[in-house]
Formats: sequence, structure tokens, C-alpha cells
Amino acid sequence: MVLLSAEDDIADTVRPRLDAAGAEVRRIFTLTGICGSDEDGGYQRSIDLSRDLAYVEAAICQTPDCRMVVIDPITAYLGRTDSHKNAEIRGLLAPLSELAGRYRVAVVAVTHLNKNNVGPAIYRSMGSLAFVAAARATWVVSKDKENSHRRLMLPIKNNLAADVLGLAYSIEPYGPNDDPVVVWEPEPVEVSVDDALEHSNGEREKSGALSEAVDWLRDALGNGSVPSEELKRQARNDGIKDRTLERAKLELKIKAHREGFGESGQWVWTLPDHRPPNF
Repeated sequence: MVLLSAEDDIADTVRPRLDAAGAEVRRIFTLTGICGSDEDGGYQRSIDLSRDLAYVEAAICQTPDCRMVVIDPITAYLGRTDSHKNAEIRGLLAPLSELAGRYRVAVVAVTHLNKNNVGPAIYRSMGSLAFVAAARATWVVSKDKENSHRRLMLPIKNNLAADVLGLAYSIEPYGPNDDPVVVWEPEPVEVSVDDALEHSNGEREKSGALSEAVDWLRDALGNGSVPSEELKRQARNDGIKDRTLERAKLELKIKAHREGFGESGQWVWTLPDHRPPNF
């Protein structure tokens, strides 16, 4: 397996969870970034799927009997691709799909849900509908309304098999360090994905909305500065209110500065610890 993870630290979070799950870690290749050098010295930048598929391919080739590539979340690896434009997303996903077919690997792309409270589940993923449309199977993970410790994994679409049933699991401590592991239930569940999301929407607390906005903003700025107006437009499209985005900005200690002069000038936001990528 090849893993691209922008959510959790590999050493202190991902590796302990893999060990607790009994994973054969020698068969897992973590692709954390690209290192290089130029006239200014050495640098490291994050993976950009629009131009770095050769590095993903190399990682597949270096991983014994590789059968899966996990990208978590996919929005952190889009580079300058606009996540809300169908044509741009399809243009980025098509070469990735071709790569997967050539090496016979499954690509598992993780994304967050937007904050829209109405409409079918198929429209609930952040960004363009092209993410869901391009996938052969799409699932949602939601809390069970009857048990806050239980999670439901429910199908949105499945082009490869029937999609009428879902699965359920819980996160349980395991081992001397109580590392979290997934414990699946043996029986399928028949809860509707639309019903599950409708409930979670109605009961989401404000703190949860802020936490998700923080995750969204961190992903959006993962590849560098973005004009504030563009960020606000994308956030509204994903159901994040302006005031929640501003709270997330404060939480992350986002740096804001103005680029340009006069009418052509604009305010941009940057993560406090971001180093501009080298081109």
C-alpha cells in the first residue's frame, strides 16, 4: 500500500494504529513530500497530483505487491486545481485512474463532508461532484443516532455491486498503549445514508462546525497562499459560513497580507508555518 496522509503524523499516529491493527508495515510506503534543491538550498514540498504522478508511480513500484493507494484527504493534494470545477477535477483524476488501471491498484480517496443541511448524500462531499462521479464506489461514515460510539459506513453509489446495505463499526482501545483499532460488526445495516446524514446535520454542535472549518481551511491552504475572497467563495460552496471561517482563521493563526496595489490588489491568507514551494 502507498499512503499519502496530510491529516495525521506518520510516526506518532499512523504507525501505532497500523501496529495495533496487525499491519505488515514493510509493505506500506508513506509518501510525505518531495525533496529537492535549487540555488537557495534544499527544500521540501507536498505532493501535487496534477504534476507529481511520477512520484506516486515510483512509490507503487517500490512497494512489494502493491494493491492500494490511499490519499487522505485528496483535497490536500490538488495543487492549484480548483476543487469546485468539474472539468479541472476530471482532468486531474483521469491520469490517476489510468495509473491505477495500469498497475491494478485500488485508489481510496478520502474527503470531508460539506455543511449543507439539505439534499441527497451524493452532493455532500466537499468540492466538485466530479469526485463522486469519477469514483466506482463512494461511501459515507456517519455517527449512529442511537449510539454515539458507533459508526455507520453507508453506500452513496456503487458501480461494481449492489449498494443496498451498509456496515457498522466502533473504535476500541487495544494493546498496552490503548491504541485505537476498528472493530467491525458481523451483521450488515440497512440505515439510509440520507437519513443518517440528516440526523447528524440537525444535531451537529457549533464546536463541531468550527473543527470541520479548521480542517477545511488547513487543507485549502496546504499548498500556499490563497486570496481571501476565493477562500470565502469556496467555503460558502461547501456550506461553511463566513463567521465560522473567520473563527477557523483565528484558530489556525492564519497570516493575512495584501498583494498588489490599487484595484488589482487583493488580500491573501497563508498558514503561519507554510514555506512557499519551489517551482
